Amino acid sequence: MRATLDHVGQILGSLPRILDVAIANGLTEDSERGRKIAGWFFLNWCKDKRGELWMPFKMRLGYVPPTSPSVDYCVEKVLRIIQDNLRSSAESRNPERNEWGGGIRAAKNLVMAFSGLPEDADEAVVLVAAVNAGLMTLDEAREIAALSGNQKFAPLLRMCIA
Repeated sequence: MRATLDHVGQILGSLPRILDVAIANGLTEDSERGRKIAGWFFLNWCKDKRGELWMPFKMRLGYVPPTSPSVDYCVEKVLRIIQDNLRSSAESRNPERNEWGGGIRAAKNLVMAFSGLPEDADEAVVLVAAVNAGLMTLDEAREIAALSGNQKFAPLLRMCIA
């Protein structure tokens, strides 16, 4: 499937609600760093069919301290997925190089990531956004969640769809 500008709008419109649901239901708790309630979202959408005109977009959700590396991690996840032709940044996760999960290829021409929450919550948020926008089937999203052993995707999806 190819993403359209309408899909991008649906994703951007749904992210605050998805993040709020994750926070309200304790899915953003980190045993080492406590409760995480904000982060950066980065999306790279290719408008043309030749794959030459990529349009990047980043957005902060909530307060993120200026010293936070979240925006850099978020951009890195998307660029790694594009460069290595991955479905998920979890496929090439490397903590020694600060390369984390939390990014997905939602469509042939749309890659997105969230960073600032625990890694599995980052991924769950973007997976739910992709399913909600109709860019991914539930089975496709489950496959990506299975790659990283993500236990937060299914409960977050149920809470957001209910």
